[in-house]
Amino acid sequence: MILIKGGTTIDGSRAERNDVLVDGDRIVEIGKIDAPGAEVIDASGKYVTPGFIDVHNHGDILLTRAPDGVNLLTQGITSIVVGNCGVSALPISGNDSILMNEEKRKWDAPQDYFHELREKGLAVNVGFLLGQGSLRAMVAGQAPGALSHEQRERIKSIAREYIDRFGFLGISSGLIYAPGSYTSPEEMVDLLSVLGPNHVYKTHLRNEGDTVEEATKEALDTALASGVRLQLAHHKAAGRKNWGKTESTLRMVDTARKKGLDVGTEVYLYPGAHTSLSVVLPKELYAKEGLTREFLARVMGDPAAEAFSNQKGIQSWCGNTWDDVYITLSKNPEYSGMRLTDIARSFGRSPYQTAVQLLIDDPLIKATLDNMMGEEDIRRVLSHETSVVASDGFIYDSGKPELCHPRNYGNIARLFSSYVPSVLPLEDAVHKTTQLPAERYNLQARGRLLPGYFADIAVFSGLEDHATVARPTELSTGMSYVLLNGNIVVEGGRLAQKKEGVFLTQYSK
Repeated sequence: MILIKGGTTIDGSRAERNDVLVDGDRIVEIGKIDAPGAEVIDASGKYVTPGFIDVHNHGDILLTRAPDGVNLLTQGITSIVVGNCGVSALPISGNDSILMNEEKRKWDAPQDYFHELREKGLAVNVGFLLGQGSLRAMVAGQAPGALSHEQRERIKSIAREYIDRFGFLGISSGLIYAPGSYTSPEEMVDLLSVLGPNHVYKTHLRNEGDTVEEATKEALDTALASGVRLQLAHHKAAGRKNWGKTESTLRMVDTARKKGLDVGTEVYLYPGAHTSLSVVLPKELYAKEGLTREFLARVMGDPAAEAFSNQKGIQSWCGNTWDDVYITLSKNPEYSGMRLTDIARSFGRSPYQTAVQLLIDDPLIKATLDNMMGEEDIRRVLSHETSVVASDGFIYDSGKPELCHPRNYGNIARLFSSYVPSVLPLEDAVHKTTQLPAERYNLQARGRLLPGYFADIAVFSGLEDHATVARPTELSTGMSYVLLNGNIVVEGGRLAQKKEGVFLTQYSK
């Protein structure tokens, strides 16, 4: 048994001085407790909360490399949900193009993926969403246009199998990315018919910039038509000229809730975005042929395609310029951390030509788009009663730091160091990172400090982020202890290097 003694517990809505007794993987008692023989954690002067839950993670493939989760556990994050933005490790196919195709080739069946994760161990608990883009790629490859009736039925059959057999928590879409961007609202409503009342539909909107209001309406209308629970991923208004539009999009959310729609929002706490470099190209450019290497090679030297991309690409949809693009993750490490325009100068090419060449060389290349969001919008979404705090990040290993967005190492810590109490009371911040995400994703017996709940627990004081764009892998500080399913995985602020995570599915008990 483990006794967490003398801390201030925060669960739901109030802070109280309590002890917490853990036996096995469960919390068994909360109050003033005397437990002779128990291992004691002195939490005097510290907060004791449920372990934090990050419901927007892209670590599907990185999990197979057995990372120790240092960026998560040092912030007190004990559970993540992967398979976001329409991209997931499953289903397996040879048609994924930029959707992790190379990594997937080592598996012959879905069980192989789960077996590999189970054998290597999980640093945190992991739940899974099924990516609509990956589903579509399995059936139709990267082909644009409407799906046939037979293709729709095939996609639904695959989705049902994965949800029923493997306990996926729901479906995600990334309507800004090919091939998900080719999907009509009607096709999406048809696919979502496979979801039950406890599943979630999470969407990366078709546009988060100039037409974010129209894209929000599309998502709300799709959810109303299908009757599903909706989550709006990393809700924002991208680009300086669009700052402030979250005021109207959140009004739309409130109106939909009054109509009976079960809808939530998510937010990360940085003004820069981290995404595929492909988003700098307008979808209209590749809508007819798909975003393939062959297509990219053909348009790289096309003056008309370049002029169209300069007009309708990054500057159009988010109001940013090529100078705001930084390469973060690339199979060519010499480019990591460089501004795209600096790479272009070294190539002797235009930024457009350079971006296309980098995508040809590495379809999985990632970039940070700086200065995309306004601080007022971030605070507005954070303050909204539907929002949960989610990083849109990855899971990393302490021995293999990679250039990335600072939200990977600091999003939750930043919440407590920069937005409490100026934007949110401490209790609300805890609620938005524990109980609320657990409820939105139906994570049973998680997210609360209650007898019978799993012992995912964070013990901290002065939690603070240190990661920046220039130094994105600086660890957060202030997290003293973390328990994961009743096991101490952070002790005295240091990782215990234990793999105690489990799968989070619709069948979790």
